[in-house]
Amino acid sequence: MTNRPRFAPWVAWNYAKQTGTVERELVTVQGAPEGGTLTADRARALELATGSHVAWFDDDDWQHPQRLELSLELGQDLGIVGSRRAFYYDIRSQRCAPYVGEDLIFNSLLVPIELARSVPAHLQGSAWRFALLEQHRARVQKFGVAPFRDPLLFVYLVHGKNNWNKSPNCTHGLGELAQQMPDWAESSRLIRELELWG
Repeated sequence: MTNRPRFAPWVAWNYAKQTGTVERELVTVQGAPEGGTLTADRARALELATGSHVAWFDDDDWQHPQRLELSLELGQDLGIVGSRRAFYYDIRSQRCAPYVGEDLIFNSLLVPIELARSVPAHLQGSAWRFALLEQHRARVQKFGVAPFRDPLLFVYLVHGKNNWNKSPNCTHGLGELAQQMPDWAESSRLIRELELWG
């Protein structure tokens, strides 16, 4: 989903590089109508989706190329799959910060579409994720118990126009992040271009 049309090529590239042989579709929602919200965008995407599962690719997330393949392998019994781990990566400073959530991170989720549609569409952000996970707790699968065993499925990009500011947290070098993102060289070049797109 994107409300920054210049980021659309980035979303498409992240989707196109996904590994695996399962048939999939990309549903693009480019900004809600005036007065609309990200919640409305996500609800619209769910309406349009025709597949068995749904995963969200926000316009300022950097996706691991095996995100969908790994998630589908673990979620074959139609469980909700996700990770508690992510990184923040500041485009301008080219520094990063690891992040570990208490529960599965929304941006990492792969959800059977019927479960996603069972949650009230008017709920926003973390409230929607909380309702989904509580309503279907028995069907939630984590990649690992210890945070370090969770795979890195995506990275939050910090670009100065986020609705949160994690730049002060981004004080780490890029070594650990570069090791965990196998497409580092090409991605980091495109990320530098994102600053110009924004």
